[in-house]
Amino acid sequence: MELVCGPSFLGSVEMTNPLDVWRRVEECVDTTFTVDFAAITAWAFRMSQADQMVARKPAMPILAVMGMDSESAMPGFRETQRFLMNWLPQAERCGIVNATHGMQSMNPRAVGEAIYTFLKRHPMA
Repeated sequence: MELVCGPSFLGSVEMTNPLDVWRRVEECVDTTFTVDFAAITAWAFRMSQADQMVARKPAMPILAVMGMDSESAMPGFRETQRFLMNWLPQAERCGIVNATHGMQSMNPRAVGEAIYTFLKRHPMA
């Protein structure tokens, strides 16, 4: 995870999660490797073929959240964000300060506030 989220990720996890976070990780690590990672590697979506792969783009409001330091930890995030904003013009950008791809652990308060603000602007019926 440090390769994806940067060197401060593990310390952030320890400071923002419950004290037994690593025990909880151990309990679900098998699912992470056998289900989640397998699904990610099998996902055939390609930005260059997005219009051919998706018959109907989502029309609802979308919050496109990115850690402001994501690009420094793993190059490519800005390109993906630009694609998303062009492909889904109703998407709203949100940058989370002091965070990379692991933003929910690195700055959970800012993530929660961003989601809260977005949902106030776009309440669900």
